[in-house]
Amino acid sequence: MEHIKNVLSDVISDLEKRKETLQERIFALWCTTVEENIKKHTKPIRFKKNVLYLIVDESTWAYEISQKHKSRLINQMNEELGEKKIYEIRIRVGDIS
Repeated sequence: MEHIKNVLSDVISDLEKRKETLQERIFALWCTTVEENIKKHTKPIRFKKNVLYLIVDESTWAYEISQKHKSRLINQMNEELGEKKIYEIRIRVGDIS
């Protein structure tokens, strides 16, 4: 029984590492892929269940991104990732520093 517990613990640990690695990769891609004018007003804060969560510094940027750029950004990021991992971007206003 102890052997099964150790195997399950190792599998869960490995899955958590892969999740963290994907999130880190997405955050890095955000910094290198997104246009400078959007990048300087946004900050990715979490990637969970195929949703990328962003903070923006002003409500006007939240509106601009959600109405004009969201689908293009999702497609652009997925293209850079080489597979469809991001299905949605959710945005909230806050401090990006």
